[in-house]
Amino acid sequence: MVPRTQRSRTLPITAGGVLLASIITCANASDFSHFTPLPESAGPNIYEGLPITFGNPDFMQRSIVRRNTQLDDQKPNSGNFDMNTVNETGKDKGRYLFTVFETATSGVQRHDLETGETDTVWQVPPGEIAARFDPVTWTPWGTLITGEENWGCANSVCGRLFELRNPVAAPAIFEPVDASSNDGADLVHRNAVPRSSHEGLQFDMSGNMYFVDELNGGSIYKYVPAARMHRVLSARADYFAAGQTFVLRVGDGNTPNASGAYAWVPITDAEGDALPGTVVVAAR
Repeated sequence: MVPRTQRSRTLPITAGGVLLASIITCANASDFSHFTPLPESAGPNIYEGLPITFGNPDFMQRSIVRRNTQLDDQKPNSGNFDMNTVNETGKDKGRYLFTVFETATSGVQRHDLETGETDTVWQVPPGEIAARFDPVTWTPWGTLITGEENWGCANSVCGRLFELRNPVAAPAIFEPVDASSNDGADLVHRNAVPRSSHEGLQFDMSGNMYFVDELNGGSIYKYVPAARMHRVLSARADYFAAGQTFVLRVGDGNTPNASGAYAWVPITDAEGDALPGTVVVAAR
């Protein structure tokens, strides 16, 4: 819901490419009561076979990334693009669109909205596992985080959270001789956060991080860092060095589709280690 007239930009992802949609919205609480749904969707969107169908003629779209074009240019990507974000802070705020892609060559791409150039800045190195990057968001201190939605990897190594600590400065990994090199990308596993089948990531105004688990119906979790945010923002503390994770319980926790009273139930201690009696695949 848009509470007041404002200009906004959304960035939908298709299976084979990235579409940029510029939207001018004017909405209030009553708009949703005057809604006529589309008779049908655009249908299967295989490698941009069809564009997205919008219900408002003021919505516009253009393709900014095509998988097959990138592959022809020997720029690695799996084509299964998922969530996206922009750099929300810093000198070039809003200039770069980041997206992650899934399957065996999971990785991170950066699109320059000024020049139109798209680069893969990280992908899974040969022989290693990093399965199905799904969520991606910008952190308050100017980095990028993403996570694996795949839970079924060998040796239970998946479900991890990663931070790309130099998303704007990371060089393109494309080299004609070796397109698998990740030299220059500072991607680290953040193991204070328990593993889950990651589907979404977001921060609140206090700096707490929320993440969603899509496995078996899913849950909503909250990570509260041990470090104070003013120290994190001034680079005097590491947000992921230690923190406590909670799971959202609505009602008694046993009633499907419950609503009403809720509580945040701790599943780790303040350091990120599992509490007695909890079932947590600790990342530490």
